[in-house]
Amino acid sequence: MKKLIFVSAAVILCSLNTFAQDDFRKAFDEFTEKARSEYSSFREESNRNFIEFLKAAWEEYKAEPAIPVPDEEEIPPVIYEEKRETLDDNPLPVIDVTPSPEIEPQPTPVEPIEESPVFSFFEFEYFGTPLKVRIGDGTEVRLKSVSGEDLAAAWEGMLTPANDNLLYDCLAIRDEYKLCDWAYLLMLLELSGELQDSDNEAVLMAAYLYSQSGYMMRLAAAGDELHMLFASDYKIFGVPYYKIDDTNFYPLKEISPELQVADYSFPNERKLSFMMKEEPAFAMKSEASRKFSTEKYSITASCYVNRNLLDFFDCYPMSMLNENPMSIWAMYAETPLDNAVKDALYPSLKKAVEGYDIPGAADVLLDFVQSLPYGYDDKIWGRDRAFFAEETLYYPYCDCEDRAILYSHLVRDLLGLDVILVYYPGHLAAAVKFKEAVKGDYISIDNERFLVCDPTFIGAPIGVTMPGMDNKGAQVILLQ
Repeated sequence: MKKLIFVSAAVILCSLNTFAQDDFRKAFDEFTEKARSEYSSFREESNRNFIEFLKAAWEEYKAEPAIPVPDEEEIPPVIYEEKRETLDDNPLPVIDVTPSPEIEPQPTPVEPIEESPVFSFFEFEYFGTPLKVRIGDGTEVRLKSVSGEDLAAAWEGMLTPANDNLLYDCLAIRDEYKLCDWAYLLMLLELSGELQDSDNEAVLMAAYLYSQSGYMMRLAAAGDELHMLFASDYKIFGVPYYKIDDTNFYPLKEISPELQVADYSFPNERKLSFMMKEEPAFAMKSEASRKFSTEKYSITASCYVNRNLLDFFDCYPMSMLNENPMSIWAMYAETPLDNAVKDALYPSLKKAVEGYDIPGAADVLLDFVQSLPYGYDDKIWGRDRAFFAEETLYYPYCDCEDRAILYSHLVRDLLGLDVILVYYPGHLAAAVKFKEAVKGDYISIDNERFLVCDPTFIGAPIGVTMPGMDNKGAQVILLQ
């Protein structure tokens, strides 16, 4: 093991008198006896069943082909040249309305995790953030092979009170650092890789912590390699998957198309969600400040972005929920902007909109986003790559969906208005619900008017649709 900071009971007790030692030993013995008597619990029973299941015959599954990223021609930005003095009311049709995916409570263990008074500390780093957990007996996995018997023995060896400490601390880190399901899974992988001596042992430790946290996973073997598959209702683009009991299970790396799988269901296990209620609270690693300026409204602003957060976004898979590609953009638009970015950028934007009514302020913010340099994903990244708002503010180029997502954040945060995203084949725009009557192109949803605001129609005011957009084929994405 690496980076151990031992705080052993022997060191603590050496400074205590004999009476205190006896008192501590009595308390510890009582704790151990209590743990033993209560270990035959629902969680313990499910782990014992899993251990027996591992010894039985595993089933063979073949990988399903990866779902390709939607391939469509990107529509280039257009310069607004018409310069109309006034706009007429123009209702626009849409063919479908998609709500944002629900943000559900994260999975939890089937029973509360009890802590043990004996422990050692282990320090590790995750996306530049120093973290610390307690470890002890059973944390070092001993795995001879990936046979069912050896896996069962290793799993049983992890069922210790000390590993309950480890699990307790991992869940506490998830809450304290606001880790979404995906960030939590990556953290468990990083921790297990640091703790264990071999890849197979690291996979088994991660699978143990992940399953005991309440998440759905399956152990799988290909030759002498052990793998963990995680379940999700989100369809990940570009990654082969395994269909098990009508559930999609994904590998954590490229693996064999044929696997032997232990298809055991833990009680109340839940699938991984790619929605983020909050962005992970990683330690700040500031990149150089980026400066912005516009001509139309003479906006000057600057901000910096957390490099650790950007590195995490690089590892975030592009996915959709329930076969609906519209959910892709909702996931990015519903992830709140990092507070550090808000603190740096928003004061300048608030100053820029001072003295304007709400529609005028929305026009100022639209001009700010329209001023960002445009770039095509396939030329810059070699593939379609949606941006979180911080990425749009950091990278030198962005495309239509990145602009629409950023604009939706600015309007909701700074003006407190409802925003929807409007998807045309190859293009994404936004529309805003104003409290006052504002003329222009609008979409009606439940008798509420949303005025089109297109961050890719360069120089265009609010209320104007970019040329070539046929609303007969447009789809609306509702945002929270």
